[in-house]
Amino acid sequence: PHYSETYADMIVILQQKYREFPPETEGGRPQTLVRLALNTAQEEYEALPKSIVPTDEQEEKFKGDKDGLGQEMGRQKKRLLANMKFIGNLYLRRVLAHAIVGAVVNELVLSKETPEELHVDCALTLVKTIGHTLDNDEKGKGPVLIKTFLFRLRELEQKKIYSSRLNFE
Repeated sequence: PHYSETYADMIVILQQKYREFPPETEGGRPQTLVRLALNTAQEEYEALPKSIVPTDEQEEKFKGDKDGLGQEMGRQKKRLLANMKFIGNLYLRRVLAHAIVGAVVNELVLSKETPEELHVDCALTLVKTIGHTLDNDEKGKGPVLIKTFLFRLRELEQKKIYSSRLNFE
């Protein structure tokens, strides 16, 4: 979770040195490091669950060990939030466009009347990562996006249905 900035920097630097990788299959298209990183971040994002609840498999694995199960759920949540920070850091390095970030926040909290708490937490993490840059984007759509995001997050905060652990500040 703490290395998302470093990973984003590393991708930008390595991209300059290694423009393309040979295709995995004959006749396939060459891959770029950025494309591979974006695909990985997208796969992680698309696998985002509605909430962090133990699967039957996890419950069986940690049968009788509530602390171990709790730690496993904590690790899973940290991984999801780290992916949001990583997406934000890719945006900050101009690897991702406004449209992608807008689509992510839209899917997490704008398109749902009452989004799941985990999705609100992910949106908060992303907005905290990129908010300053969006707000100071004089040439683009950043200020409009951040105002929309913040308005919606304030609206959700006022519903008082989310745990006090979520930091809407």
